[in-house]
Amino acid sequence: MKRLPNANLGYFQEIETWVAALDHYDNNQFDEALAQFGQIADTSKILFNMGVIHATLGEHEKAVRCPSIGKLR
Repeated sequence: MKRLPNANLGYFQEIETWVAALDHYDNNQFDEALAQFGQIADTSKILFNMGVIHATLGEHEKAVRCPSIGKLR
């Protein structure tokens, strides 16, 4: 079996973290989902997901600001 270079390890860890965050979201564990998403690099997909969670929680100011200021913790 061929081993992947260490440079790819971070990418795969981000994918696993993203999947874990989605699982938390699907189970209405929104704080846990935000914590998981907060560990992933700022991309439009991640920031959008975080904004949706904040909106779901009624945190509309955080939801609107999320894409413009990055991770909210």
